[in-house]
Amino acid sequence: MKRITANIFYIFFLLIASTSVTFSQHIVIVETSDFHGSFEPRPAKEINNQPAGGIDIIAAHIKFLRENYPDNLILLDGGDMMQGSIISNLSKGKAVIEFYNYLNYDAATIGNHEWDFGYDDITKDPQGTLKRRILGANFPFVAANIYYSENNKQFGLTNLRPYTIVERKGLRIGIIGVTTTSTPITTHPNNIKGLYFSEPAKEIKGLIPELKERKVNTIIVLSHTGGKCSEKNECSGEIFDMAKELNPQDIAAIFGGHTHNPLTATVNGIQIVQPGSYGKSYGRIDLFFNEKDGKLISEKTKAVSPVYFTETTTLNNELMSLKPDREVAKLLAPYIISVERIKKDIICNATEDIEIASGDTLPLGQIITEAMLTYPGTNADIAIYNTGGIRSGIKKGAVTYGKVYEIIPFDNTIVSLTLTGSQIKDILEMSASSGETDDLLGISGLTVYVNYSKEVGKRITRITRNGKDIKSSDKFVVLTNDFLYAGGDGFDTFKNGENVVVSQTLVRDLFENYLRKKKTISPPKKFNYIITR
Repeated sequence: MKRITANIFYIFFLLIASTSVTFSQHIVIVETSDFHGSFEPRPAKEINNQPAGGIDIIAAHIKFLRENYPDNLILLDGGDMMQGSIISNLSKGKAVIEFYNYLNYDAATIGNHEWDFGYDDITKDPQGTLKRRILGANFPFVAANIYYSENNKQFGLTNLRPYTIVERKGLRIGIIGVTTTSTPITTHPNNIKGLYFSEPAKEIKGLIPELKERKVNTIIVLSHTGGKCSEKNECSGEIFDMAKELNPQDIAAIFGGHTHNPLTATVNGIQIVQPGSYGKSYGRIDLFFNEKDGKLISEKTKAVSPVYFTETTTLNNELMSLKPDREVAKLLAPYIISVERIKKDIICNATEDIEIASGDTLPLGQIITEAMLTYPGTNADIAIYNTGGIRSGIKKGAVTYGKVYEIIPFDNTIVSLTLTGSQIKDILEMSASSGETDDLLGISGLTVYVNYSKEVGKRITRITRNGKDIKSSDKFVVLTNDFLYAGGDGFDTFKNGENVVVSQTLVRDLFENYLRKKKTISPPKKFNYIITR
């Protein structure tokens, strides 16, 4: 409740501030990111699990903002907008683009999961589906650090450029787009064949003189990069590394995403905002300019994140309800109706909540890998799945097919291969290198002992199978997915496996069938990781 009160106070403060200066001095920039096709509301833990988001409420909020800032609002998105729900995925992102067109975005950048839909059957282009989605947008995509490997030319289209300039009330705002350099290992490597991703700060600095020549009043960066801040306000991550390399005299703010967590911070004199994810919240920066010379008054810059997409907001210091926008549902009805029946199909029931990560355990990853071991014809010993590919936990009660799709939105297929005990240990050591439990791999068929107090590379202290220690020379039939097998998340050791069979069976389908047969699921009683710190 404290967070809601803070957001209400902040919005009221800005409404007052906007009356004390002319609109020509005040620019409001709102950013969403990591929407992941979230057309329906989700519970937000930070506000006591109140529902947040949903297309009708998001549209209502944007309408409210436009009514209050009719000539000085800029709406941006930090990428990863399409991949992640049954409605979006079955339309290969087209439904999201139509939603964003309806909201009248001013610009968006490309996230690592924008590439996930990959090959286009019509154009025979590995990036063809993304290109078609970009060309279908009524707003520009901006990305300055993506190049073709063959000729070092920038990856561009008529609607994709390194930057754009948005003009409001006579003020010109330059917006440079960049995306994470981790893209080659955070989407399927096949999807970005022939491309490379350069360091964002270098590209940003190279574009500043050009934008200044075009008489912009200030420059902001719209990025699909992220970071995290500790309780001690110690911040780290790609977005912060980038900020440290830039000049605050040139860059007023950096908008981010990718890591899904909302935050505001100031690094090297540059304001940083991350808006959160899954359509639950947005981030906002208010910039103020000298009305005489148009220069940014940086000390007046205000930032807030997250602001939740809930059914209420404030006006003139009074709490008011927003009227849901019913028109957007009519616009997207063909997509919504087409999946309604299969989305609501009940697969099984959960006796209690099952989290992706809970303390030092990975309950859902263990269940998914147990499901993978039901893959017929392999007699597999071990199953391994990347925890980053699990996008939602399970709430107590009915588990629908739509929920299964939220949990595993990626069309990854089963790969069977033979690995040695030594190779398995190398893979597990890599997954333990960050020190974060949710970076460990989902696993079944083994018990893995992890000691995070040890140095990186020596944290896996013991691996057992059926109570016996495995040997380096032992060989095991392992089931994984095609993302990890291709080196996704940097796990190149999978490429060295033997007797490789790449199937067309989706992990999601195996998981669905497993749940149907179980009828009732619960968190595992015994976990496959034993962790000490």
